[in-house]
Amino acid sequence: MPIIAAFAAAQASSVTAPAGLEAHLKAMNLPALTACGVIILWAFICWIRMLVTAAQLRRCRKADDAFLKAHQDASHSLEVFQDGLTFEGAPRHAVYLTSAREVAFHLMGTDFVDKNFSIRLRAAGRISPSQMDSVRKVQERTADFTSRELGDGLGDGSVDILPFLGLVAALVSVLVDVSAGVTGSQLVVSAVTPMALGALVFIPLMLWHNALVQRVQDLAGELGDFAVELATQFDRAFVDHRKPLESLPSLGSMVPFDGPTFALPPSDTSRSIPVMSAP
Repeated sequence: MPIIAAFAAAQASSVTAPAGLEAHLKAMNLPALTACGVIILWAFICWIRMLVTAAQLRRCRKADDAFLKAHQDASHSLEVFQDGLTFEGAPRHAVYLTSAREVAFHLMGTDFVDKNFSIRLRAAGRISPSQMDSVRKVQERTADFTSRELGDGLGDGSVDILPFLGLVAALVSVLVDVSAGVTGSQLVVSAVTPMALGALVFIPLMLWHNALVQRVQDLAGELGDFAVELATQFDRAFVDHRKPLESLPSLGSMVPFDGPTFALPPSDTSRSIPVMSAP
């Protein structure tokens, strides 16, 4: 029957597959076998690293969503900082925390939060635009540092080395076989297998690597946009852009003083000054 024949063919192929693999491995020389083992081990390490990175990005996204909800529900821009809420692993919270500390320091002279923080904040007034510039610099440094931390390990070229390992292994295998006088299919198997294995594990790793890099770039862009929005909120709430009513006069605007001049220091003005008679 056709079903029985198909089942018998499947059983025969399952029996011959290990035998074919065993014959293929026996045809390979020692450098090719060693290179295949190194490629598989290196690919496994790359997979583990990218799994860790993907899990970290998911945690960052989840923590960011929780922080954004708390920040949007706050009654004023410094409420999350005042309440001492923490969001471990949230990139936006890192930018917000350093910015809020800088604003609090310029407003009240300290970034320490105590029970009188809200009272001191209401009585603090506003800061100058130059002080707000320092807050923006702190935001830029924190956003840049946090963005580089998100992509840590993705730009070290660990995935790109896999095809290079396969190529080097193929060249070494050919040199070993040629020096030993090996020709024919055994030479081809030892040369082609490391290259094929390197390309086989490189393609899916590179696709996933590029996807993770794109996710990091998206998070970094969102982090920069949040820093700009946060700076705008702080600027509207705490910065005084009005021109001062009184300003110190410049040296050019000062007129010479018309009055008596002293030939002696002020401490010696009690001494009599001789008057020269006209000739």
